[in-house]
Amino acid sequence: MSILEADRARIAAIDAQILIFLEYSDRELESLSALQGEQAALHERLASYKYPVLTLPNEIVSKFFANFLPIYPLCPPLTGTSSPTNLAHICRLWREIAVATPELWRAIGFSDEGVRSEHKIYLSNLWLSRSGTLPLSIDIDEHWVDTAKILPDFLPHCARWEYLQLHIFSPLPHFLPQMPLLRQIDVMLGMTPPIFTLPDAPLLRTAIVGARRGVTEGVILPWAQLTSLTLRSVSASNCGRILRQATNLLHCNLRLFTRSDRQYTGSDVVLSHLDCLTMDTGSNRFPDVLSTFVVPALRSLTIEERLLSPVEPIRSLTAFISKSGCTLQKVHITEKIIEDADAYRQAFPSTEFSFEFDGY
Repeated sequence: MSILEADRARIAAIDAQILIFLEYSDRELESLSALQGEQAALHERLASYKYPVLTLPNEIVSKFFANFLPIYPLCPPLTGTSSPTNLAHICRLWREIAVATPELWRAIGFSDEGVRSEHKIYLSNLWLSRSGTLPLSIDIDEHWVDTAKILPDFLPHCARWEYLQLHIFSPLPHFLPQMPLLRQIDVMLGMTPPIFTLPDAPLLRTAIVGARRGVTEGVILPWAQLTSLTLRSVSASNCGRILRQATNLLHCNLRLFTRSDRQYTGSDVVLSHLDCLTMDTGSNRFPDVLSTFVVPALRSLTIEERLLSPVEPIRSLTAFISKSGCTLQKVHITEKIIEDADAYRQAFPSTEFSFEFDGY
């Protein structure tokens, strides 16, 4: 590499000398011709050099390219230095390898700032074609792209959707096509009322669901086959309705929207396999939801202290454990403002406690 650098420096020096000869015509033409000959020889030597990276097999280079991107199913930007499109701008060979590597183009998101929506749509169609027949990770957020314009391009590929994130405010088709490869879905619906029906999706195990004003009656998923469920800004009554159908959950994360459910009373929610439960609320009102849970296999609980009880959280936690018959190994109390931390450890000596204090 030092020799190549020296050659480039010598070429630059020759360029400067040639300019001088061209300015002063009384110089000998033989000297100019010699310099031009030396310059041509240097260019030829530089052109003949083959960089070691360009001698690697294409299959190895494509593996390097795949590791350049975020780990699937995370979506790289459509443009910029972290985008696979950047790899196609290095040289002709790398462009050919990048375009022929479907793994680079199978995770498509639209969060790039400063890129016009029309250009995002053009690029997404290009990525869809380059992704071949691979399963897809799709992230469509109406904040970044016009859903009405982009969805018609993606719906014909729904049989390849594996990870789907939809944060939208405009209406969707009431019944989406079948999604045989879908494993995870994240939907946040802003339309009122929210209507979303997912058809046959036999591999779906993880769902994240939210809707404006906590209303989710119009959201229909195959709840019984889920093992992980997150409900965001969902009313306590809707939460109970969904959870009574999601009987095979192992992990559950609830963020309650409680404006109309302060005096919530519902029938028991029995989740026989649930291992981990997280519960919080964005409201100053706190319905007694926890007391309706029967979770005999629960080992980990994360909960806002006021959702245990606004007055006697330890008594509430004791009643919950007794009713469920569970053996809690870890309890994480968030927004702790009521009970002394040591009081929890004294009441439940075999349980590991951790705390987040209010205001931290």
